[in-house]
Amino acid sequence: MVTETANISRSGAYCRVSRFLDPMTKLKIHLLLPMKKNGKSMTKKVSCEGIVVRVEPSPLKDFFNIAIFFSDISRKDSDSIADYISSCFEKTKTAS
Repeated sequence: MVTETANISRSGAYCRVSRFLDPMTKLKIHLLLPMKKNGKSMTKKVSCEGIVVRVEPSPLKDFFNIAIFFSDISRKDSDSIADYISSCFEKTKTAS
């Protein structure tokens, strides 16, 4: 299943999926984070495991919003997510 996250943190993600997943479903997750390194655009791949902790119907028909807790993620990958989030905040500050 491929999706785009609506919200992400070091400990989890919130996204829309095209089929119902039961709470407590275990997932193998591969995230592709757009990053910049030395002025170059690159994609950082983060792999981890997660558990569905919340499922809500989406306003879009036949979709569901799910909250995922990252149950098994390396420190390095968690740090990559934190770096990505920090870069998003920096972009927001410079745009203001």
